[in-house]
Parts: sequence; C-alpha cells; structure tokens
Amino acid sequence: MGLFGNINPVSNIYFTEVVLKELTVRQKEVLEAIREYIADPDHGYAPTIRELSEILKIYPKCVYDHIRTLERKGYLHKEDGKCRTMVLLK
Repeated sequence: MGLFGNINPVSNIYFTEVVLKELTVRQKEVLEAIREYIADPDHGYAPTIRELSEILKIYPKCVYDHIRTLERKGYLHKEDGKCRTMVLLK
C-alpha cells in the first residue's frame, strides 16, 4: 500500500493534470495584471517582473514563481533571460 492508500495511477495522473491547470486566486491576479498592462494604450507590451511586483505589491521572486507556474499550466509563454517577452496563450 502506498502513501495515500490504493490509488489508481491513471486516475491520479488525471487528477494531477486537472489540479495543475486550475489557477489560484493570486495566479489569476498575476495573469489579469499582465493582461491589463498589455492592453493599456500607454504600453502595448508585456511588463517586467519588477513592474508586476510593484503593481501587485509582492516580491519579484514571487512574481517570477507565479509566471513560471502560469507557463507550466499553459497560460503564457516567456523567453528565458529576455525582458518583456511574455505572450498570453489563454
């Protein structure tokens, strides 16, 4: 018996995929902040990590972690090591 009892590996994989695709409240806030920043006529391009940090009033490392999670979940794409390369996919 495993750590969580008798769990069917196939259903466990499905459960993991569904849970990973759902967004937390903070992830939704980060995604919406990116969307609003890009839609703003004064910008028209993606914000930097630091700009998002200032908008959301959270540490840059937290913003970075949320962006990586949003990438993994398929909501955005960002080129590593380059500023303002975020592209919203959903």
